[in-house]
Order: sequence, then structure tokens, then C-alpha cells
Amino acid sequence: TLSADWRIARNDKNLRIEGYDISHLQGKWATASMVVFVNGKPAKEEYRQFRIESSPSADDPRMLSETLARRFMHPEWEFPKLIMIDGGEPQLRGIFKYFKKLPVKLPKIVGLVKGEETIIVPEDNDYKKLNLPKSDPFLKTLMALRDEAHRFARRYHHNLRLKSLIG
Repeated sequence: TLSADWRIARNDKNLRIEGYDISHLQGKWATASMVVFVNGKPAKEEYRQFRIESSPSADDPRMLSETLARRFMHPEWEFPKLIMIDGGEPQLRGIFKYFKKLPVKLPKIVGLVKGEETIIVPEDNDYKKLNLPKSDPFLKTLMALRDEAHRFARRYHHNLRLKSLIG
């Protein structure tokens, strides 16, 4: 069972959630997106795009860590209550390993595994799988957030690729 913290977050109707996704082609033209939902609705004016600055590789956990580190260099951006990343346990492990070295206190983070639509919740130095009914409003919000983060990251990635081809 999940802790009371997660049940409260899941039922919070005023929840500010940031969703993150990475888009690249074998590490090239790597981009990341941050999309924001407040009260279950997109807050498009708060979306952000990031061009991955570290050396090209297909290491999604590293790229997610870089993106989150850069995001948290902006204290003027409202702090989320929850972060959702497109991915599962490997991505979460990579992020937590990276942030152990930094003086940043992360909010709650969950991963959402595509296809399975399984929510991965870090708890008690472990990772729990949360399988909600497809009709669950919280799962639907996370799926919409994930899909929007994916769309936004891909659009920026395609723009960078196009620019490199055109010159």
C-alpha cells in the first residue's frame, strides 16, 4: 500500500504537476520539455523547452537529470507539488542518484510507463507500481500530461533537426 502522502497528493484537486520528457535521435538534437498542469488543466504559458547541453548520448536518465537541475536553477518559477517523468524505475533511479549530490530538495516524483500506464512511485528506498483503473481521473491527468510533454519535446526536437538540415 502507498503512504498517506501519496494518497493525499493523488486526491489534491489544486495540484500543480510538472511533466518531463526527452526527445532525441540516438542522442542527437536532444531536447527536453517541461509542461505544467494546474487543477488538471494545461498551463501553456508555463511550458519550457530545454536543449540538452551535455555530450550526445542516448542516456535518458542523465538528460532528465540535467533538465531537472536546470529547471531548479529558476526559483522564480513556481515550485510543483508533483513531478511526473515519462519513464519508469531506471529513469527515477538515475534522477535520484544525480540529485543526491546536489543541495536541492525535490518534490514528489513519479514515473509513468507507456503502454502499461503503470505509475512508478518511489517509497521507502524502493519503487512501487501503482496500477489504477484506466477510468481513474488521476491516471487520466498523468496520461494527458505525459502525452503533452511528449508532443512538446518532439516538436522542439524536430525543429532542431530541420534547422540542421536547412543550415
